[in-house]
Amino acid sequence: VQGTSWLENQTSDFVSAGQGILLAYTGTEKDVTVPDTVRAVGGYAFDGCTTVETVQLPSSLRSIDAFAFSNCINLRQVQIADGLESIGEYAFHWCVSLEQIELPDSVKNVGGHGFSYCRSLRKVRLSQAMTQISNTLFQGCSSLTEIELPENIKTIYNYAFDGCAALQKIVLPAAVEEIGASAFSGCGSLEQLVILNPACRIYDTEQTVSSSTCINGFANSTAEIYARKYSRQFRPIDRQRGDMDGDGSLDTSDLFLLLYLCACRGAGVQTNPTSVELYCADYNADGKIDNLDVYDLMMHLAKVGAGLAEK
Repeated sequence: VQGTSWLENQTSDFVSAGQGILLAYTGTEKDVTVPDTVRAVGGYAFDGCTTVETVQLPSSLRSIDAFAFSNCINLRQVQIADGLESIGEYAFHWCVSLEQIELPDSVKNVGGHGFSYCRSLRKVRLSQAMTQISNTLFQGCSSLTEIELPENIKTIYNYAFDGCAALQKIVLPAAVEEIGASAFSGCGSLEQLVILNPACRIYDTEQTVSSSTCINGFANSTAEIYARKYSRQFRPIDRQRGDMDGDGSLDTSDLFLLLYLCACRGAGVQTNPTSVELYCADYNADGKIDNLDVYDLMMHLAKVGAGLAEK
């Protein structure tokens, strides 16, 4: 259809065929409302429409096909009604002015590259029905600062968030079973990656998670194993600072172990503590393990003993 004389001879701004398939938009309006007879926005229907700035999609819509809105470089806003079920590959690829997207919970699938290189995209609301983040789905979304993943997400595929340079924190729900290659590479501002599944499979290369990211997870989990192997900072979510023996409480046993560790480090004795032990040893969270940690923990235990503080 694209580039054919048949299309050029159409007089309607919305060229449709079959059972409500929108083949092409040929208008020049900034603000576009797609007719409520449309059930599918066909592949390339809006591709390269540089005049379009806002689009309102009808509740009759069930699918947005591959490349449907790709290269709409001035598209700022898309209103998607409940009822949409799928978004195809590259559907909004290179929509560099798109600022936010809200997907209704009727959406089950979003294809690879669906929002890749939407460089102005700052906020995303995903459907609770989604079970995966497809390959390169948000690759190159360099302005994306926040995103909350649905609880049913099971897989973060390859390069899903690659190049999301402004992303600061992301929590992977307990249902996430696998993180693909370079899923969080190039995320230079990602301070916290929280992995709630202790058995989550993490693609075993240094590029999977940006080197500046602190990985949060359970002690002895695959998250800790990955962090230890590739020298990523690791923070246990099931241990508090000072809990050297991991029994869930602070007492004189923890004080002894902390004192012993500090003494060994001071004497140059090799101890090889785990990343969890190092986290717990830094009781005052100043980034150093020294006598101040011992003193602060001792003072805390003294206050607990005097009834002036809680354990």
